Amino acid sequence: MDFEQIWQRFYAPLVVFCRGFRGVQQSGLLEPEDLAQEVLLKVFNHIESYDPNYSMTTWVYRIARNHCIDVLQRAAVVHGRPLRGDEPGREIGPELAAERNEQEELIDRYLAGLPETDRQIAFLRFSEDLKLREIARIMHMPSGTVKYRLHRIRAGLQNGLKEAGYA
Repeated sequence: MDFEQIWQRFYAPLVVFCRGFRGVQQSGLLEPEDLAQEVLLKVFNHIESYDPNYSMTTWVYRIARNHCIDVLQRAAVVHGRPLRGDEPGREIGPELAAERNEQEELIDRYLAGLPETDRQIAFLRFSEDLKLREIARIMHMPSGTVKYRLHRIRAGLQNGLKEAGYA
């Protein structure tokens, strides 16, 4: 895989992933786009260490997670403060569109309120559609822990949707 292919496959999702780190949002010093670029350069510069017996996606997100943690820790030291489908072509009516927007905003607020690790797990599972085993490798935690956290995330989301009258 050449740099262009790696960039096209991973840049946009990595920006979203990097944005999920609380310190990136709070610091005002770190741009998720810059972090994603740094991660992709690191990936490409170390491509020879990639083992094709494993998923490239898992490898890239592990590098991204470690890089973001390292950058946030360095920023905390330097600055002296802790950083912590619709079907294509199918038209929907304005009422349904408004309801979907409200649901998406509710979901976004719920996910934004999760602890950083849970936000990352949710992103990897729901946006990147990774398997539990791959998420566990990226997050350096047992598969059972990832499964339990996903269960809690889904249950919390269902409760929030019920309270809002959507479920």
